[in-house]
Amino acid sequence: MLDEKELIEIIEPILEILRSLENQLGTSLMEVPSIHFVRDPQSTDFLIGDHRLDEEALQQIEEFLQQEIESMYHPTILH
Repeated sequence: MLDEKELIEIIEPILEILRSLENQLGTSLMEVPSIHFVRDPQSTDFLIGDHRLDEEALQQIEEFLQQEIESMYHPTILH
């Protein structure tokens, strides 16, 4: 199980790529991007930077990343 600091460290480069893609296009994306990691079923672990991740950690990263992406495109407005 990853803590929030580790999650942010892993997902920040992915969010930066989405932001730069949007800047290069000169417009906002038409749909909220959806992220899903695909890995080789033969391998047991997945390595991102210094983090060796198992299936549970990948799922945790996907969920956290998707929440961050959705908050970028559909921010919560408090009244």
